[in-house]
Amino acid sequence: MSDTADKILDPTHTRANVRAVIAQLDEFHARGVPIPPQLAEALPIVVARLMKSDTPRIQASGGKLLMAMLRHNLELAQVADKMARLDAGLATERVETPVRFIKGTDGSGV
Repeated sequence: MSDTADKILDPTHTRANVRAVIAQLDEFHARGVPIPPQLAEALPIVVARLMKSDTPRIQASGGKLLMAMLRHNLELAQVADKMARLDAGLATERVETPVRFIKGTDGSGV
């Protein structure tokens, strides 16, 4: 197991360490910073070990970490897709159009 995973899975501070990692993932995304390779390598190990725990609270921490990882990956994929569409000239701006009623109605649908 990696040193990073061992540090996160420290038995006396596991839940606090997982909360810190989740906050770090959120910060990396907000700042547009890639996840360090050591952390990316350790996270699947950490989640697997947390989910195998006998304690429901530790299992819940594993679930929260997994959700944070998935959210981070989804947001990165969305940004990459948007950038690719912009670069290819395929992106369109969303144009808001006002709601118009059919002539002869008051808009109540009756």
